[in-house]
Amino acid sequence: MCKHLAISRSGYHKYRKRNFTDRGLECKAQIQAIYNARDGTWGYRQIQMELFRKYKVIVNQKRVHGLCN
Repeated sequence: MCKHLAISRSGYHKYRKRNFTDRGLECKAQIQAIYNARDGTWGYRQIQMELFRKYKVIVNQKRVHGLCN
């Protein structure tokens, strides 16, 4: 199968052992809490600043924007 897909056997086994977890899950929960606390009126820029003020989490605005969608 690896030969047919033109991938190495070691690459295939490394892919199989990989842990597919959602790295932004905790950040999503914090964003949702801030968004709900502000009645859905804040945008991603204000949420990004509040993440730092409230949770001391440094997150790029682009990441916050992506997690908001």
